[in-house]
Amino acid sequence: MLNISTKSQIIAITASILFGFNGFIALAQEPIVFSQADNKWGSYNSQHNTSVIPSSYFGAGDIATVYDDFTLATDTAVTNIGWTGAYYDGPPQPLNPGGGYGYGPADAGIISGFTVKFWSDIVDENTGLHRPQSEEGPLQIVLVDGNAGETDLGYTDAETTYYGPNKMYKYGTTLTTPFQAVAGTKYWISVVADSDFAPLWGWETAGEIGKGDAYRQDYLNGPLIKNKSGGDFAFSLSQAVTEEIPATPEKPAGL
Repeated sequence: MLNISTKSQIIAITASILFGFNGFIALAQEPIVFSQADNKWGSYNSQHNTSVIPSSYFGAGDIATVYDDFTLATDTAVTNIGWTGAYYDGPPQPLNPGGGYGYGPADAGIISGFTVKFWSDIVDENTGLHRPQSEEGPLQIVLVDGNAGETDLGYTDAETTYYGPNKMYKYGTTLTTPFQAVAGTKYWISVVADSDFAPLWGWETAGEIGKGDAYRQDYLNGPLIKNKSGGDFAFSLSQAVTEEIPATPEKPAGL
């Protein structure tokens, strides 16, 4: 995975401008310090099944988790996270005897919350590959109430082999406590939706198809599986900053 030194840096002006104090304008910005755009390949399930109805396909209370990594070039207080996802494997397709649904697009589900976690990195002693140090627990947990501003992006992914094509949605949240990332240090992030099955909710893929550093756990406490197909996953990290610039003085009346 590429770090921010080789990725596009975009300045997003997102907050209001406050005038008139001490002759300066306070301009709040959210520079995007890391970004991986979706590649429309498809998505992988990253969901806490909040349904109380038993399912042979995705058990009530079970959790599937996707992890992706990032490295920042400078010490950064991450204050905002954005990500992209989609629903699949659900109505209006017919229910199959095995518990899944027929192939084709799925209607949107209802997300009651998200759990975002930051993880440290470790080199696996068996594979020699970097992976999230999930056995040590997360460095920070961000609980998001509701659907994180779910917004239809107006286009679909390209998944047509099984489920899809599916509408893609963007999400985002502001961290009450910024995540303090140290320059040059690899971290991992997981994003899990709280939602009843069906449908499934998946984190959309990003980057070059077939290449990436991501992992997934297909069920609670399951093994970490290197995710080789689809690429990495679509998310962005931002840092809120405030810049003061001189305000333009008003002309006196009559001049």
